[in-house]
Amino acid sequence: MILDSLYLKNIRSYKELDIAFQKGTTLFEGDIGSGKSTILMAIEFALFGLGNIRGNSLLRTGEKEGLVRLGFTVNKDSFQVQRKLVASRKSARQSSDGCYLKTENDTLYLSPTELKAKVLDILNFNEPTNPRAKSVIFTYAVFTPQEEMKTIIFDNPDRRLQTLRKAFRIEDYKTATENASSLASHIESKSIELKGAASTLQENLDRKKILEKERRNVEAKVEPLKQQEKAALRLRNSIQRKIRSFREQQVEISKIAGQIPIIEKRIQDNEYEVTGREKEKRKHEESLSNLQATIDKLKAVIRPTDQSLEALETEIRQLTERERRFRGQEVILKIKIQELQSIEARGICPTCERPAISEEFKGRIQEKIVEKERVTIQVNQLTQQVEKRRKLLTELLGYQNIQQQLKSYSSQWNLLEQSITNISTRIRALQIQINDDKSFISQALGQYQILKEITKKITELESEDQVQLRLLSQFNTSLASATQRLKDNAQSLSVLDKAINQQRSQRKLSDNLSEHVIWIRDFFIPTLQTIETTVLANIQEEFNEKFREWFAMLVEDTTKDARIDEDFTPLVEQDGYEHDLRFLSGGEKTSVALAYRLALNRLVQKISTGMTSNLLILDEPTDGFSREQLFKVRDILNELQCPQTVIVSHEKELESFADNIFRINKNNGISEIH
Repeated sequence: MILDSLYLKNIRSYKELDIAFQKGTTLFEGDIGSGKSTILMAIEFALFGLGNIRGNSLLRTGEKEGLVRLGFTVNKDSFQVQRKLVASRKSARQSSDGCYLKTENDTLYLSPTELKAKVLDILNFNEPTNPRAKSVIFTYAVFTPQEEMKTIIFDNPDRRLQTLRKAFRIEDYKTATENASSLASHIESKSIELKGAASTLQENLDRKKILEKERRNVEAKVEPLKQQEKAALRLRNSIQRKIRSFREQQVEISKIAGQIPIIEKRIQDNEYEVTGREKEKRKHEESLSNLQATIDKLKAVIRPTDQSLEALETEIRQLTERERRFRGQEVILKIKIQELQSIEARGICPTCERPAISEEFKGRIQEKIVEKERVTIQVNQLTQQVEKRRKLLTELLGYQNIQQQLKSYSSQWNLLEQSITNISTRIRALQIQINDDKSFISQALGQYQILKEITKKITELESEDQVQLRLLSQFNTSLASATQRLKDNAQSLSVLDKAINQQRSQRKLSDNLSEHVIWIRDFFIPTLQTIETTVLANIQEEFNEKFREWFAMLVEDTTKDARIDEDFTPLVEQDGYEHDLRFLSGGEKTSVALAYRLALNRLVQKISTGMTSNLLILDEPTDGFSREQLFKVRDILNELQCPQTVIVSHEKELESFADNIFRINKNNGISEIH
């Protein structure tokens, strides 16, 4: 895992903080109480939740909400996780609102517990998802505060060894051993239980032989009864088929007899309808004859002209217009003649007032009179032509009206002819139906004698059927009794077979389970214990090697040596004598804790498949160190070659071997980073 970014809001002494992490060694430097450790607490909170700490120890005093957002990379895949704190009446709690995990492709909004499970899965930490539990792998492989590491060193050896066994995953061997022992006891109890359940196997086998013999005796009696029953059943089925056949004939004849009154009534109705239809046909034929005479008379009328109605109307309008124009000329000429005659009578021209010459005016008057007579002739001719055309128009309209009448009469003629045809067809159909019905009645009357014979045969067959029915009842009773005995026998045998098969399986399984118990107790558990001892010894050997190497680098006193005993307790010796760790100097205690811390980190990373990225976080790792020891720390870190190391310290000397430095100041209760 590599850290990429960290964003805080209202977390302890920080109002707001945004950090971009780089690879290499990053130093968070500041005075004691400035807020350095808060950054490490926020990282652990973002990944795993509150664990066993209270929410109000992280939420800034007086604030209602706090936020931590952490970006990190695992195996080149980028992730961002966010958690939220909300103040309550007595403390602060995690909120599902705003709690999410963002990947490169999606954003998952999760509950705090679900989020921890997802992070553990990403980091490949095989740990419980209990939100109140700390991550053991993260604590021992990535980040343990220096003071807490000193507590681990001075802790009770048994308790410390138990914790380290969990960190090294050695506890799994003990768990497997306990589970195997418990499983062996459970299997042994089950084997004894199965052996007891199979104790009556021989009794059941003897009982099965008795039942099989009883079944064979009953089966020997059943077959003859079945043959007799089949024979009686075949005879009864034959009788019943005959009865059904006769009853069907009886029903058909009864149906025919019941139809006679209906058919007689239908004959009467059809004959009455034939009479009415023939009368209606004669009436239509008479109407058709009269209509044909009228049609022939109208067809004799000749068209008065070949002109169309529209052409005649157009010609009349043209002639009328010409007549109107000539009448206008006639009126104008008449007025002109009167004017000339008036001038001639006065002898003076009304226009120029000169004397009028009588001979001159007479000539002019005569000309106008001749012209007027010619126009009058034209008017009379046009009037005659108009009258003639109007008369022709009237005759043409009459002719067209006659043609419309002809169409109407033709339609009536067709309807009458179709009606006569339909009536004739209906009369023929009625006569055919009447003849068929009369024939049916004649045949039905002959069925009565057959009906009497059929009724007699049915009575005889029904009596014989009753005899066969009593025989079948007797056979059925005997067979039912035998069948029930066979059924009971089969059920008993089935129960016995299941019990026998089960008891055989139980006996075989009991023997197999006994062998499993021997294998688990005599081979598997001792092998697990041997493996556990060997693995723990190998871890202790490598742990001791790294611890001694790094202690020797940090403590230059050649008279002092350090080692790890079989309980992983650090021991310091001088000139062959063990020193009580409590009486070491402050720098020596820090050296022991740091060497122990780094050795633990190296071993847990090696064992845990989820820590291949080698992130290392150190909190105040050099408290009480001399200047020379500080430089030794740099050599150790170089040897570790962690891609990313985060150090929190108030030692300014550590700046010399840090790739990235963040200085933390606290003013008026608010921490800031530069």
